[in-house]
Amino acid sequence: MRQFSFSLANQEDDAQLRALIRATPMEGEISVAFQREPNYFYAARTEGKFNQTIVARESESGNVIGMGSRSVKPAFVNGKVTSLGYLSSLKIHKDHRNHTLLSRGYHSLKKLHEDNKVKAYVSTIIHDNTQAISLLTAGRDGLPKYYNSGIYNTYAVKLKKSIRIKDAGVDIVRGDGHNLNAIVKCLQRNGRDKQFYPYYESQDFESGSEYLRDFKKEDFYVALKDSRIVGVLGKWDQRAFKQIVICGYDRKVNRIRPVYNFFADLVSFPTLPSPQSKLNSFYISFIAVDDNKPEIFSSLLSAVYNDHIGSEYTYMVAGLYEKDPLAGAVDRYPHIKYKSRIFVVCWEDGKEWLHSLDSRIPYLEVATL
Repeated sequence: MRQFSFSLANQEDDAQLRALIRATPMEGEISVAFQREPNYFYAARTEGKFNQTIVARESESGNVIGMGSRSVKPAFVNGKVTSLGYLSSLKIHKDHRNHTLLSRGYHSLKKLHEDNKVKAYVSTIIHDNTQAISLLTAGRDGLPKYYNSGIYNTYAVKLKKSIRIKDAGVDIVRGDGHNLNAIVKCLQRNGRDKQFYPYYESQDFESGSEYLRDFKKEDFYVALKDSRIVGVLGKWDQRAFKQIVICGYDRKVNRIRPVYNFFADLVSFPTLPSPQSKLNSFYISFIAVDDNKPEIFSSLLSAVYNDHIGSEYTYMVAGLYEKDPLAGAVDRYPHIKYKSRIFVVCWEDGKEWLHSLDSRIPYLEVATL
C-alpha cells in the first residue's frame, strides 16, 4: 500500500506544483487550467496577505500528488472589515483520487485552521463539476460543511469592435498617483455594501506589492461626476505569472464546436478557442460603483473595452455574482460565460459566523480566484 505524507509547500516544490496544475484542469463542459508560470507562489500571494499551500507527497518517491491552498485577507463582511479565508487550488492527481486522501488532506487543513485566523472560508467550484460538488458537500470523512451561496459568472468578453453606450453623465479618466487615495476611498465605501469585498489600502497599490503583483495605478479607470469619483474599475494583466488555458471540451461541446464557431464568426460572437490555447486576456478588477449603478459601470466597462480594440489582447475577463445588478452591463457584450458556485466553508466553530451573514450581494475578485 502506498504511503503519503502532508506538509506545507515551499519554494523547492514550485516545479511540481506547477506540473500538478497543468495535469489537473478544472473539468466541465469546458476544461480550464489556471496555470501559474513561471512560479506558483507569484499567483498564490495575490490570493491573500497570508498564504499556505498543503501538499500531499508519495512517501517513497517524494512526488507531490495533491495540493490545496488556504489564504487569508481583510475583507468586508456585513459591512465591517474582518479576516476572511479563501480555499482554492484543490488538486489530486488522477492516479491517486480516493476519499481517504481527500479526508486526510482536510484533516491537515483543520489543524492549520486551529490558528484561529478566521472563522470561515469562501471557495468556488465549477457549476457543472457535479462530482466535486457532491463529494465536498456531503460532509463525510471529517470534511467541513460547504454551504451554497449562489452562482458566480465569469465572462470572457471578445475584444471585437468598438461600441457606443448611453451617456451616463460621467467623465472617464485614467488613474494616477495623485488621486489614488480618493480611488481607494471609493473602493472602501462601495466594498462595504458588498459581502466578501476585499479591503484595500493605498499601500496595497504601491509599486513592488506582491499582493497586487503587476497592477499599475494608471490602469485604474475612474468615473467622475462634478469632479467627484463615483466609480472605478481596474485592468489587471496577470499574463506574466498566471495564464488561462482552455484544455478541452466535453464530448457534446467538442462535437458541435466546429458548427458553432462557423456561425459565431459570421455574427461576430466569441468562438470557442482551440484546445490547449491560452486566452490572451486581462481581468476587470476592483469594481466599485456608487449606489451600484449599472449605467456608471457600463461607462467604465465600455471605456476599457474600446481602449483595447486592436490591441495585443483578445479577451477581457470579468466576474460578478449572478444577481448583482452590474452583471447586466457585461451581458450586453459578446461573451463566453463560465459558471461557478460560491460556497461558504466552515467547521463547527464557524457556524455562528455563517448564520450571521446578511443579504448583501457577494463580490469576489475574479483575478484572485
